[in-house]
Amino acid sequence: MKAFMKKISSRKFIASMAGVLTGIGVIASGSEVEGIIAVLASVIAYLITEGFIDAKAVDVLDEVIDKTKDKLDGSKND
Repeated sequence: MKAFMKKISSRKFIASMAGVLTGIGVIASGSEVEGIIAVLASVIAYLITEGFIDAKAVDVLDEVIDKTKDKLDGSKND
């Protein structure tokens, strides 16, 4: 639950939701195509950003695992 609350309170998520709500407002005012584009652009930008962040986290975790493995392998040789 804590992770969920952290996600929905992030600036990226809030900006994305603002874009979605703006797009819905544009759709409601009669400009369907522009509103759909705004909604899709907001969601896609959020997903790409989160994917990039997740990829970076995996890279960092992979480096930590490699360093730990190297240290453990080095201690076995002693």
